[in-house]
Amino acid sequence: MNNHCLAARARLWTAIAITLAAPCAYADNSQVTLYGRFDVGVNYMHGVRTADGARTSRVAMHSGDWGASWLGFTGTEDLGGGQAIVFWLEQGLNLDDGSVAGASAGTGQAFSRKATIGWRSRTLGTVTLGRDILLSNGQWDIDPMMNELSSANTLMRSRNALIGNNLVQYQSPVVAGFDVLGQYGASEPGDRADPRKAGQHGRIRGVQLTYNVPGVEVRAQWNDLADEFGKLGNLFTASREGFIGAAWQATPAFKLQSGWNYVSAPDTAPGLADHADQVRLGGQYQATQQWQFTGGVYHMRVRGGAGDSTHDSAGRATMLAAGALYYFSPVTFLYASAAHVHNSAGTAFGVGSNSPGSANLDNPAPGWGQSGVYAGLVTGF
Repeated sequence: MNNHCLAARARLWTAIAITLAAPCAYADNSQVTLYGRFDVGVNYMHGVRTADGARTSRVAMHSGDWGASWLGFTGTEDLGGGQAIVFWLEQGLNLDDGSVAGASAGTGQAFSRKATIGWRSRTLGTVTLGRDILLSNGQWDIDPMMNELSSANTLMRSRNALIGNNLVQYQSPVVAGFDVLGQYGASEPGDRADPRKAGQHGRIRGVQLTYNVPGVEVRAQWNDLADEFGKLGNLFTASREGFIGAAWQATPAFKLQSGWNYVSAPDTAPGLADHADQVRLGGQYQATQQWQFTGGVYHMRVRGGAGDSTHDSAGRATMLAAGALYYFSPVTFLYASAAHVHNSAGTAFGVGSNSPGSANLDNPAPGWGQSGVYAGLVTGF
């Protein structure tokens, strides 16, 4: 074989080697992580209604009384220079029956909680696009009950545990303890005519400012969640919200938390309640490495008018909640919690994050109280 043939063959094998090596080089800069959290337990409620309006009790197995269950994976591709492409896919789960949690009925969503892709810069922040949890969920870490079944989110009717489509989101880097999160989402053409998307949010806007240094966290939020027609017509399903709260690590074992929510729905039909506010105060006590105790008091005032099948009426509700966690490991623990809600004559809040209005039989009758206890097991990886 002459030198020309040897040189040509060498060039050929070099080209093949480069072609095969290129994907490996990129793969070395990529990382995909599989993760999950699983929660299932049993709860008892006293003060729910039957179809004929009588008061009754109920025992049920639930997934997610302490916190949502999910399975997901996230990935990054390092572009160099402190930049990366990121993605996040997460599916909500119901362990009691194996079904999908959080998906809108009939939409065929493969990832009900998160489906985003974006660009991250170490110095400029992160921009993502897709379906994601709304920033109002960020109130959980300034809630002594950590957004459990009975928590600050209960008297907010689950408004602060929602998920939105078509989101553009920006998360800033942390500078001197401060960071900013912003979200914007809009209905897509045809959403209003698509029966699968009935009741989903249309315009979504929000901004969050956090100050976090060792021992102190302060967070402020503003957001509005319009219905599919762009209206703010229900305090707890299509409304505008402001929030400010703080957490203070008073001692190594004790954290104190307090917050205030204000919601308004200026497009509510005349005569129905159109503004409300909630205050919370409580704390968490880490008694030992295994045992943690939590407790809080929550007070809601609804104002401005009457209620109907899908709106709450003016009045007051106060909830007392307490819980205990026993940790087997940092990701596996048993939990048990109890709560009681006292309603004034017009209000009908329960100890679960029920939808508003008299049509929901999980709510007590106006003026009734409701009590509940729940316990379960959480693990993750």
